[in-house]
Amino acid sequence: MSPLSETRGEELEKPGIMDVMKGATKELPIVVSLLADIFYFFGFLLLLPLGIGLFAGEWMLALTFGVEAVLFIGGLHSVRHKLPATGLQNRHAAIALALTWVLLSLFSCVPFALSGMRWIDALFEAFSAWTDTGLTMIPRPEALPISLSVFRVLMQWVSGLGLVMIMLFLR
Repeated sequence: MSPLSETRGEELEKPGIMDVMKGATKELPIVVSLLADIFYFFGFLLLLPLGIGLFAGEWMLALTFGVEAVLFIGGLHSVRHKLPATGLQNRHAAIALALTWVLLSLFSCVPFALSGMRWIDALFEAFSAWTDTGLTMIPRPEALPISLSVFRVLMQWVSGLGLVMIMLFLR
C-alpha cells in the first residue's frame, strides 16, 4: 500500500493505456487546428516568392512555391473550419509550436533541394532559417535565384520569435 492510500483508506487507480489514448484523441483536434492555422498562413507567405519567381522567369521554383501554396491554402481552409479550437491550453500551443518548427522545415527544404542543393543541406538550411540560428550551407547566398533568396529571407524573418508570437496570438 502506498502512503497516500493509507491516509485515505482506498487504493488509487492508475490510468491504463486506453485512458491515455482517449485523452490524446480528445486533444489531437486542438493541436491539428493550431497547425492548420499556421500552415494556412505559410501558404499565403509562399505567394510572395511565387510571384517573384513568375516575374523573374524561374519556372521550376515558381511551380514549387505554387504547388505548396495551393496545397496549404486550399487543403487547410476546410480543416481550419471543421476543427474547433475550444479548450485550448498552454500545452496544446507548446506541442503545436514544436511540431510547427519540424514540419515547416521539412516542407521548406523542398525548394532548396529542387534548386540543386543536396537534401541534407537543404534540410539544414530550412531548419536553420526556421529556428533562427543564422547558420547556412549556401557558400554564396548572392548566387541564389531571386525567388529562393526571398523565400530564405522570409523564413528567417518570420521564424523564431515570430512563430512564438503567432502561437500566442492564436491562443
